[in-house]
Amino acid sequence: MKKLLLLVLMIGTLIGADPAFGAVAGTKGTTPIRLEFDQQVPVATDVNRLSLSFVVPANFRSATFRQVITDFGIRFSPRPQEVKEDTDARGNRIITAAWMGNTSAVDVSVSYLALNEAGPTDFKTQAPFPLERITPEAGSYLKATAQVQADDPRIRRLAAILTSDAGSELDAVRSIISYVIDHMTYVTPPSSYDALYALETGKGNCQNYSHLSAALLRASGIPARIVKGFTINERQISYVDGKAVFKMGKKRHSWIEVWFSDLGWVPFDPQSRALLAPKRFLRVEVGLDNNETRNDGLIRRNKTVSRSFNFATSFSKDLAQ
Repeated sequence: MKKLLLLVLMIGTLIGADPAFGAVAGTKGTTPIRLEFDQQVPVATDVNRLSLSFVVPANFRSATFRQVITDFGIRFSPRPQEVKEDTDARGNRIITAAWMGNTSAVDVSVSYLALNEAGPTDFKTQAPFPLERITPEAGSYLKATAQVQADDPRIRRLAAILTSDAGSELDAVRSIISYVIDHMTYVTPPSSYDALYALETGKGNCQNYSHLSAALLRASGIPARIVKGFTINERQISYVDGKAVFKMGKKRHSWIEVWFSDLGWVPFDPQSRALLAPKRFLRVEVGLDNNETRNDGLIRRNKTVSRSFNFATSFSKDLAQ
């Protein structure tokens, strides 16, 4: 394993301020976050085909959060025999590279600049509950899946209880997420990552928090999608050319986005008592559940064996060294 480096640059003169958005790190404006990932993927001698896929983070704006991505770049060594780019059904832009023949290792370098802004926590919405009109795109996130069992009688019964007194969609969302926060105890790794496991045991990691919240929301007729990305925490500070450089990092994280008829998608973090997803979240991939949000850093060998490569685990190990 070569290295995995995550750099965050906070520039003294912040740019692109939006009056509706608050500060990152307590200062008005936009915080530039430069991310750089370097990774070496070993290849066994019996592997005749290796493929790696990465998701290009998208721009995103909501009532409480905005993310703008620039300068995305990805480099491979040796150069792959195949490179293709697709956009999946959820709108994720995926780059896939493949190597055939004898290759002992592949070096990957991914970098981009994220400009993040945090918005008001007391956002206003007039969305009613139950919802009256749902767009086809948002409606696709009402589906039950193997990890988000929104059609299970236990989920549906609890959702009805939690939203029985809701006078608005926001009331219903707050009631459901508050229940998940109070019901769950963080445990990792859990025995299972699905919503029913979280409901029955009251245990799980960020995926369980997100899946249970999404299941209860969808059972209530509220579209909810799973988001996979990064959280960042301060680690080490240095100064380069008058700029404060923070080496930061944490494991990958899963949270949700909830659809409001008058606002669109709004991010929430069911694992946090603050409810709203904070400003240090870096949004990468969205889907119905975490079985869908697995394309970023996915390794496939021989077309039959696959596993999701966890940048964050390796990054944490590097920090400890």
